[in-house]
Amino acid sequence: MTTTSESHEPGRLLYDPATDRVGEYRDRAGPYVMLRPVGGGVEWQADPEKVRPATDRERIGAGVRAVNQRARGVPSLPPPLDEASRPPRPVP
Repeated sequence: MTTTSESHEPGRLLYDPATDRVGEYRDRAGPYVMLRPVGGGVEWQADPEKVRPATDRERIGAGVRAVNQRARGVPSLPPPLDEASRPPRPVP
């Protein structure tokens, strides 16, 4: 199924078969549409005649991948202040 970019609104999720990725429609750049990875990242150019609206499954999968990537980048949290500030307990 091919669509024209005129039906795309910024923020709409589209599937690009050339890269096998789902991206958020940003705008046109010359003969291409610009897509950005779900969750942020570097935009890429796609053929407007090849992209199509992402299916529910593709949208969910892209969202899960974005959350997983974000979670991997978060440093582990320090222990709660009350645990870190109390003296150690003796071991029986």
